[in-house]
Amino acid sequence: MQVPAEPNIDPCDFRDMVNLAIPGPNYVNKTVKPHTNLNIAAWEAYAPVYLEHDPTLLDQLTWGFPTGVPQEAILSVPFTNHTSARRHPHIVEEYINKHLRTKALYGPFNANPLDIDIIVSPLQVAFSRSGKARVCNDLSFGDHSVNDSISSTWSEYPGYYGDLSLPTADDLIQAILDIGPGAMLWKTDFSAYYKQLNIDLAQINTLAFAFDNKIYFESRLPFGLRSSCLNAQRVTTAAIRIYNSKSPSFATGYVDDIVGCSLNVVARRDYDLFWQVTDDLGMEKTLEKCEPPAYSIVWTGLQFDTVNMEISLPEEKKDRIIALLEDWLTKNRASKTALQSLLGTLNHAASVVIIGRAFTGHILDLIKHDAFPVILGEQFKADVRFWLQFLKDSQVCKAAFKSPRTHKPDSILQISVSGNKFAIRAHDSIAYFQCDYGDKCDSAITFIHAVWMASMVFVDIFKSKWITFIVPTIRLVHTINRARAVLTELRPMVRQTWWVQAQNDFVLRAKLGSCNRFIDDCLHDCDEFETVSKDTVPEYFQC
Repeated sequence: MQVPAEPNIDPCDFRDMVNLAIPGPNYVNKTVKPHTNLNIAAWEAYAPVYLEHDPTLLDQLTWGFPTGVPQEAILSVPFTNHTSARRHPHIVEEYINKHLRTKALYGPFNANPLDIDIIVSPLQVAFSRSGKARVCNDLSFGDHSVNDSISSTWSEYPGYYGDLSLPTADDLIQAILDIGPGAMLWKTDFSAYYKQLNIDLAQINTLAFAFDNKIYFESRLPFGLRSSCLNAQRVTTAAIRIYNSKSPSFATGYVDDIVGCSLNVVARRDYDLFWQVTDDLGMEKTLEKCEPPAYSIVWTGLQFDTVNMEISLPEEKKDRIIALLEDWLTKNRASKTALQSLLGTLNHAASVVIIGRAFTGHILDLIKHDAFPVILGEQFKADVRFWLQFLKDSQVCKAAFKSPRTHKPDSILQISVSGNKFAIRAHDSIAYFQCDYGDKCDSAITFIHAVWMASMVFVDIFKSKWITFIVPTIRLVHTINRARAVLTELRPMVRQTWWVQAQNDFVLRAKLGSCNRFIDDCLHDCDEFETVSKDTVPEYFQC
């Protein structure tokens, strides 16, 4: 399939259009209104619903989203296309032809048609697990890439002052728990979502690519641009606010993947209402990915079942991760990108395989290296083997719905720490210990010891229960609840703690607060302590 020889816009008209938008931002100056299939009139009508939360969204929807590249940024990008794009020219040609027709691309141009310098980033072709090809502009390539100049802090994006966060599985679980067993779930998906949203024409010069000696410009949010996810999520959040102005039922969306949770009697109405609202807004959807109300649904790669009230890894996803990990066992070296991809996959799976959170530490260590590729040692492969063991256990790959926000603890664990000594109390039983950890020992290290020993000493009391305990700092809350050891040497303790929880079906969670005075007094009055050491952790967890 050959690309057209002539550009889809006159070069002089394109230059004049961009010159009008410069210096930008276009959503402030409002000089050039780009073409869009969104129903801007409907967005204007619904503006009171969402502008309070995102005041600039309507203007940026109408006039184009800034890339986030500062005007003073110095960019220098090698523009030779990646090998994947050169090996699959027909896929690139298909991409170009498709988006030239919709004006998501401008071109082809024989030379730079603009009066300003352009940044030509390399193209690449990536394949999804299903084999579907995705063409994208590698805006992170080089030492001074487009993405390097864009802040990774969303609050620093031009015109956006909100505190947006991506939804998690916990959000949907909470909605299901609020309704109870038999809640109905439904799903919709926005089609080629980024290509429905315009970028600011004043910055289109930073989004060029070259193919077959011709130059093209991305006029819609490119896949791979650091700010694209933020802006797509902002639009999704606004659309859900509009829906919620008409229905109180829960809905949330991870960029283009929308899920709703409703009572049985109104589920179909809610599903149809969301379709109606997004149709009014001009948001195109992928019909084959939309699912009407059901008791079980896959959202963000996880299976939610409201009859059995559990979350699980779909068999296809589990088998795919197992194959991926077995392949990693054959490797001796890896790039940073490959390790980051592996960590992302495992972190996502850890939404279900909770114990897995404690077995990614060595992957994190490797990612922090300065030089790549890195050698994959035995410690890394031990983590991989643990994960394979977890994934092959059908009981570990599913979990009952639980929510820390509403779950009342079955038992309160009390911990008191003083130097290298600690006391732990569950029900009427108290045990006293001291750490053998030398000069490095501080309260954080002692708390890790305390939680570890509590999971061993009181395992019979804790079985099948939700246990909470108080810690004095938010750092400790994150360290304990996210299975992150303060020191690498403490990692075996964290591993064993989470292992015992999984084997005995109990949950240990920290929360911020002040310790109970009674247990403090008990620790102060005690004269005899049992000494504990990290060296007593079974060798099984030492890697």
